[in-house]
Parts: sequence; structure tokens; C-alpha cells
Amino acid sequence: MSKTTRKTYSTSFKMAVALEVAKEQETLSQVAAKHGVSPSLAAAWRDELLAGADSIFGRTKEERERKEQEEAS
Repeated sequence: MSKTTRKTYSTSFKMAVALEVAKEQETLSQVAAKHGVSPSLAAAWRDELLAGADSIFGRTKEERERKEQEEAS
């Protein structure tokens, strides 16, 4: 009996699938089938993307400046 391993996906792959699902140009099932993932997983990635969007757009000016300074170092 072989041990099964869980498949892992890169962050860029998850982002691409989540964005495609969020655009709603195709159904969730169509996007999931095209990328070879389950619809529930694609929906979870979309929900995670949308939940995190407020932190991207909600950052204060000071936080953005601090991050830019850290990246410049």
C-alpha cells in the first residue's frame, strides 16, 4: 500500500485561478475543470483573495511608506 501525498500549488497558480473565478466570465466549475482543481478549492482561493483585498487597499500611508523603505534596503 502506497502512501498518498497531498498536492501543493504555487502562490501564483492559486492567484491566477482565484482571479479567474472572481472575474465570473466562466462558471466556477468551468474554471476549476480547466485548471484541474476541485470547485470547492477554487472557491476557497477566491474567498481568501477577496478577504485579503481589504488589507491591500486599506493600508495607511505610513504602512505603505514603511514597506517601501524596507524593500529599498
